[in-house]
Amino acid sequence: MSPLIAAGVMLACFIVLTKCATWFVDGAVGIAEYLKMPKMLIGIVLVSLATTSPELAVSVRSAMSGHAEIALGNAVGSVIVDDGVALGLGALVAAQPLMVSRYVLKTTGLFLVGVASVAYLMAYDGTLGRMGGGILVGLFVAYTFFAYVTRQHSPDPEMEDLKEIEASVAGKSIGTLLIWFGIGLVGVLVSSHFIVDSAVILAAYLGISEALVGLTVIAIGTSLPE
Repeated sequence: MSPLIAAGVMLACFIVLTKCATWFVDGAVGIAEYLKMPKMLIGIVLVSLATTSPELAVSVRSAMSGHAEIALGNAVGSVIVDDGVALGLGALVAAQPLMVSRYVLKTTGLFLVGVASVAYLMAYDGTLGRMGGGILVGLFVAYTFFAYVTRQHSPDPEMEDLKEIEASVAGKSIGTLLIWFGIGLVGVLVSSHFIVDSAVILAAYLGISEALVGLTVIAIGTSLPE
């Protein structure tokens, strides 16, 4: 595959990835509500996890295919894009200053800083092994449990997202929701595969590290939903 074709494939896959991620989230939430799962659990676990499916799929696919630098670059770069671009542009174009929840700052905000610090310290020697990965996943599970227990009667950003998704899936049959979920899942997995392959080709052609491609191009592309 030529570098020009690889760039075109990557751009097309970013578009497909964004759309399929939306279908995946909507279908998953609709199915969970059909199964009568608690709304708080859907909001905190399903919505927050599913909306990161583009980054998750690309990073896992990169690591499994032996391109760990792309996985690391995408994971770190996506956080930078979310905080710097998504949050920054939101504040820039808003008609009035964004309201910031003190509760979110004192809980989720501090947890974000803490997890980033732990990840940085574990990767300081230049490697991040399975034990480190297990610790980070364990921290996510701990955060999810903490959020579920403490937010029963508190305003929650994910619950606002859930309301929007509920409106989009209202009146849809379980068959339609299953189709959305299936197409979305397959689309996310397939597009992430081609994004990684295209990134490897572009990195080799430009003579730059795969980590740099992950930190910039891929991180921006997978953060498009945000």
